[in-house]
Amino acid sequence: MSTIRLTLPNLGQVIDNRYRIDAELKGGTYGMVYRGADVKTGQAVAVKVLLPSAASNIAVLQRFEREVQVIQEISHPNIIEIFHAGLSPEGCLYYAMEYLEGFDLGTRLKQGRLSVKGAAMIALQALMALEEAHRHDVIHRDLKPENIFLQNTPERKIRVRVLDFGIAKIVGERGENLPRLTLRNEACGTPSYMAPEQIIGSDEISPATDLYALGLL
Repeated sequence: MSTIRLTLPNLGQVIDNRYRIDAELKGGTYGMVYRGADVKTGQAVAVKVLLPSAASNIAVLQRFEREVQVIQEISHPNIIEIFHAGLSPEGCLYYAMEYLEGFDLGTRLKQGRLSVKGAAMIALQALMALEEAHRHDVIHRDLKPENIFLQNTPERKIRVRVLDFGIAKIVGERGENLPRLTLRNEACGTPSYMAPEQIIGSDEISPATDLYALGLL
């Protein structure tokens, strides 16, 4: 993707003639997430939009495209679903995804220690999500409490959803034909949850890298 000019939406604005932007949810280094609605169906959505400052960063643009590609390829009850992605006429590079009611594991842990049963339930569902991702040769590389979302369901049960595949790596034969998004010997991830091979920037990234992170988590 070549350098493009990007903008952020205003509250109340409808982007791409489809998604109304209702409120800011959270911001990051390169993107902003909004709560919105599909004006055609009324369905609540979350909309992630890249910041204008990211327009000149080719690696960030490529990672954004890779994240969309990865999540759209993987369909699993414990992985966030993306509905649509694109560059709107207004200049918003975005994707619309499920709007989830609940909170991330990091927020939950601030309230106190989990029970053994609760921790096992979360770990099991996260493992099922990873199993599907790894089946598609996708390594998440950034498992941490903030990327494990605990969704409230109508049955009053917790459904775990794995979020943020922004630095995911595709391995195997598929990965060999894709451009590198990190430099060799460059560490990529969150240090507190990184496996040794990840910390030193090794190319030997595998499903075990994610399992190590989940064990730490």
